[in-house]
Amino acid sequence: MVFSDGATVSRPAPYPKSNAGDSRSSLAQLAQTDFDVLCGGHGRPLVGGASDRVRDLLATSPDPPTWRSVVARTPKRLLRNLGLVRGRPEL
Repeated sequence: MVFSDGATVSRPAPYPKSNAGDSRSSLAQLAQTDFDVLCGGHGRPLVGGASDRVRDLLATSPDPPTWRSVVARTPKRLLRNLGLVRGRPEL
């Protein structure tokens, strides 16, 4: 899935059970095609040079983070307060 604001394209945030490898492979296949208009999953259509924008996205944007890496960077204090890890909630 690709999002567009009518001028740029971007990838969505990852969601549980998504496969970043499949997503990147699909985007790479799309980048091999020449097209002028992109109607993404959300947002406004990108009109003019759409295939170039997809190639730029594939070449320059890092793969989206995994949920595991997002949780790993979340402070333990926040996770405790949300009840996602054991321990006393902090005030």
